[in-house]
Amino acid sequence: DRKSYRGDRTAKIHLAHADGSPAKDLNVELAYAFPGYGHLKVFAGKTSRTGDLEVPGLTDRDVTRDIAPNLGALRVEVDGHRVGWLRFAPGKLTEEFSFQLAPRVGDLVPNIGLVRVGSGAKSKLHDFKGKVVCLELWASWCGPCQTPMSKLNGLAADKRDSWRDRAVIVPVSIDDEITDAARHVQSRGWNGLEHYWTGEGESVGFQSPAAKALVLEGVPTMVIVDRDSKI
Repeated sequence: DRKSYRGDRTAKIHLAHADGSPAKDLNVELAYAFPGYGHLKVFAGKTSRTGDLEVPGLTDRDVTRDIAPNLGALRVEVDGHRVGWLRFAPGKLTEEFSFQLAPRVGDLVPNIGLVRVGSGAKSKLHDFKGKVVCLELWASWCGPCQTPMSKLNGLAADKRDSWRDRAVIVPVSIDDEITDAARHVQSRGWNGLEHYWTGEGESVGFQSPAAKALVLEGVPTMVIVDRDSKI
């Protein structure tokens, strides 16, 4: 019943590009999540010249709160790409939400913090400036990630000498725990790669620094970065 997913809440949404400029005149869709069934579209519209959009008539009903506490019942898509979720705070009739769009080709890649799997040493993605970077986002629980990671492991071993100081493969796990990535890498024998993890406190998975900076929609995802750290 679509009417049961209407209410008295209003969402004021602001969208910006990765450089902070307003994401104007873009198509926005909101859809409620039904675990096990998919999503029900409840709104479609366009952002203004300032990247703003007001959506009234929403409900705070949230069937995902217990199973996905870090996400929300309302999925937000811009031009067919997911940028995040909405979840109303208790008692608020009107609430403001801000979303950043994924960086585009030609943009400077976000300077993502990296933690080396095994040693725990910390570094930044821009530390690889001067090399072509193949950034591969993956997770141990992701079935479709396994074959690409195996291929990249073999490629890194084959090209180690010819790519030295010119190109590098940087696999970044979005697992909830760095130990999950470490155990999986060891069990798979992916020794041709230097592995990294992205996480900070409770900000892990799709809420981890790398996933949020790149507005990650799923894994595996590959991003190619040039010698000037541009996508």
